[in-house]
Amino acid sequence: MSELHPYDGKERRFHHDDAQRDEGLALVARFLKLPSAPPAARYDMRFFSGGIGIFDHIAIAIEADHAEALRIVSQCGYVAPAAAAGAWREELELLVGADESAPFAAALVTFVADARRELQPAYAHGNPIWFEPDSDVNHWGVMWHADGVLAHLAYDQG
Repeated sequence: MSELHPYDGKERRFHHDDAQRDEGLALVARFLKLPSAPPAARYDMRFFSGGIGIFDHIAIAIEADHAEALRIVSQCGYVAPAAAAGAWREELELLVGADESAPFAAALVTFVADARRELQPAYAHGNPIWFEPDSDVNHWGVMWHADGVLAHLAYDQG
């Protein structure tokens, strides 16, 4: 697998229908902590590093039943938003745009709708959803399960 962050000012992009499919599937397996990615995985991943820093955008969707989704989420260490407390709860609310005018549940639906890619299912209130612990506006990860698909979005700016 090529280096994703050589600090050369070039974007590296992997999409499920491009010529780099094997390398893209290897990245999907790496990010979801799987021995190998399902061949039908859909993804759009972009990695940039240069003088302005690192910008990573990861969008993955794989077919998974509820039990498999829970296993992957657990393996990745993601947790339900209800587990967020203290400073992290405040960061999570800031990330999703929750405030007096937009309660957390409604803000969460809007956050995912605005961030998700077409290859991922829509998120609706009541679908299982999990965040990478300590997610904040500069580095976050979210997974949700809807319509038999586990979706993963991640962003890193540093």
